[in-house]
Amino acid sequence: MIVTFCGHSDFIENKECEEKILSILEKEIGEKKAELLLGEYGNFDKFAFHCAKKYKILHSNIELVYV
Repeated sequence: MIVTFCGHSDFIENKECEEKILSILEKEIGEKKAELLLGEYGNFDKFAFHCAKKYKILHSNIELVYV
């Protein structure tokens, strides 16, 4: 499975969004093998990396890929 993140550079991170992203990742990926594609520009990309890293800590089936 491949998961990509797209968002705005002026995104403002908050706990509610983090919980929602982590919940979606758990529901859609679970224990399946997955690649999370991440960028490195703007606030949303930083937020997506934070969530992906947090998810990966608990799931060894996840690979983080920068594009």
